[in-house]
Amino acid sequence: MRHHRTKNGFGRTIAALLGGCLLAAPFLLLMAALTVWLGKLPQAVMCIPAGLGWGLAAFRTAHCTGRRRRHHGLLLGLLWGSIFWGIRCIGALLLGLPRHAGMLAFLAWLLLTGMLGGITGVNARCPAKDR
Repeated sequence: MRHHRTKNGFGRTIAALLGGCLLAAPFLLLMAALTVWLGKLPQAVMCIPAGLGWGLAAFRTAHCTGRRRRHHGLLLGLLWGSIFWGIRCIGALLLGLPRHAGMLAFLAWLLLTGMLGGITGVNARCPAKDR
């Protein structure tokens, strides 16, 4: 009789979250370097690398979670997109950044990239050892 080890879902979830944050880090560092090098930049220029970084983080995290769970990719993507949006909002509140209508567009972007990541993760081929 085969005994299956239970997989630590919480540990894998934290690993996916940290992986997504590490993916966003280069874009956020690029934004900081541009600010230091060029001085004060317009808000529109600052939003592009930040949006790309956060979007890739939501995509990767939802993709990894969807690949492990093998179902509910759309809901997992919505969850991860909203988690990253919440992290971004908490950071904005702590740093005293203004809240504006662009935050809703940013939420839509993170939800879209999270949903795409979750769906592609569920539909990706799974290695035999993870089945």
